[in-house]
Amino acid sequence: MGFDEAIKELAAKSREIVSHLKTEEGTKQSLVIPFLQILGYDPANPKEIVPEFVADFGAKKGEKVDYAILMHGKPIMLMECKWSGTSLTQNHVEQLYRYFPVTGAKIGILTNGIMYQFFSDLEQTNQMDTEPFLEVNLFDLQDDTIKELYKFSKINFDLNISFAYDLKHTRKIKEHLRAELQNPTDEFVKLFMSKVYSGRMRQQSIAHFKNLTQKACTQLLKEIKSTSLQSAPPKPESPKMTQTGQQSKTEISDEKRQQVIKNKIVTTKEEIEAYTLVRQILSNSTNPDRIIMRDGVSCCAILFDDNNRKPIIKFYFDESTKKIELFNTSTPEKFEIKNISDIKKSAFRLMATITKYENN
Repeated sequence: MGFDEAIKELAAKSREIVSHLKTEEGTKQSLVIPFLQILGYDPANPKEIVPEFVADFGAKKGEKVDYAILMHGKPIMLMECKWSGTSLTQNHVEQLYRYFPVTGAKIGILTNGIMYQFFSDLEQTNQMDTEPFLEVNLFDLQDDTIKELYKFSKINFDLNISFAYDLKHTRKIKEHLRAELQNPTDEFVKLFMSKVYSGRMRQQSIAHFKNLTQKACTQLLKEIKSTSLQSAPPKPESPKMTQTGQQSKTEISDEKRQQVIKNKIVTTKEEIEAYTLVRQILSNSTNPDRIIMRDGVSCCAILFDDNNRKPIIKFYFDESTKKIELFNTSTPEKFEIKNISDIKKSAFRLMATITKYENN
């Protein structure tokens, strides 16, 4: 099995088991160790991987990082692990930040088993950057990301990580582009207005073109995605046969339709963070294993007992504004939120929904 297939297989497995993982240790054994093995490192070989690696700094003694990956007896990568239900925050980054300069490592990795954030000292030598240059999300694996991840495998790793500089800035450009596409700034709108509009750029016309720019960007992205799907080489199919030996056109059509739908589904980082937050909110109301995420083309649904008829909350994060839909009343209600943490404001309604389903 090649690297691509192996990491995709781990991603598929992680979706199946993540709701069953309750501890950091369980996350390490079920997700992190297999991840390191796919990269080619042997967890059973202390010359390659040292668990609980001592990283004392200053007057603080007994400080340990979860894993150190060694090359020629020296640490090249440090890995700090958290429970799979943890949202990685700046506090966790600061913990890894303290370990980095005292070990001589070139790479710091912060992970919850699903998200892997890669850091280095690109801004200042021997001082870890506060922002990652690469993020690998097993719930949203892209071919380009897999290609970059392969550079950190045992057979490919090079202490000269100059490529990380380009990765970091490419990532930042993508973040800014995504923000502009979702909510264009006046400067972004004026850039396109200057190409197509000869009138005076008054605030009223800028506001009008802001809507046009957002609409044009949305349509263009859909066209690009549609073109990519159409140009992709068809996969060979094994046609199903009816009892009379005739090929079933309906069944083949259904298979193709399901595959197209599957290709369009992308579970985002924000959806994972929101799902994790909902599980935390409801952990005292019910067994978190009963709270299941099922992503779709139009929305991401959080279900009770993985039952479509028992929705707890739905996320609509692919639109220009973030919205959630709640189901504690007989008529579902949609609300706009500014950020993921706003879901906490609906905690009592979420708990009421669980109570409703359990009483029924």
